[in-house]
Formats: sequence, structure tokens, C-alpha cells
Amino acid sequence: PLNELIKKQEEESLYNVLKASFVGSVFSATSVSITVETLKELGKLNSKLGQTIVSAAIIDDVIGIIALSIVTSLQNGGYDQIWKTILKAIAFFVFAIVIHKKVTILS
Repeated sequence: PLNELIKKQEEESLYNVLKASFVGSVFSATSVSITVETLKELGKLNSKLGQTIVSAAIIDDVIGIIALSIVTSLQNGGYDQIWKTILKAIAFFVFAIVIHKKVTILS
């Protein structure tokens, strides 16, 4: 009975950690559109600083989405699913960089 109680508490604890991680990763995403509108109103959108802020906001959102995907993978499929999610994210970024370079060369 004691072993079963400990196992149940461990499962509940893991569930609570996953639940908290899910909520935290959902709230990590910010609104890029609000950042863009604010910079546009201030007349700073096309400045180097404005572009840096927007780029950082986009990167922050992408990292938040990846974190959300990882937490969701943990909930649904365990550690094997996490590696698949991470590899898909890496493949996407490699693909995006290659396409960006090709488009830049063509322009």
C-alpha cells in the first residue's frame, strides 16, 4: 500500500509539473502585432532598433511555440515524441534558412 501511495503521488506530481509547464509555455507567447503597432505609432518601426525589437519578439514567439510543443509531446507521447518534435523544429529552421538564402540570391 505504501509503494502504491508513493507511486500515485509521483504521478500526480509529474502531472502538476506538466500542467504548470503547459500554462507557462502558453503565456510565454506574446503578441507581435501589438509590438508592431506600438513601434508604428512611435514612428520607430522601420528603424534599426524597431526591426531588432520585432525580430526579438518573433524569435520569442517561436521559442514559446517550440516549448509548448515539447510540453504537449511530454503529455501525449513521452520522451520519444519530444525528440521527434525537436528534430522537426530543427529541420524547419534549416529549411527556412536555406530558402531564405536562395530567395536572397535571386533578389
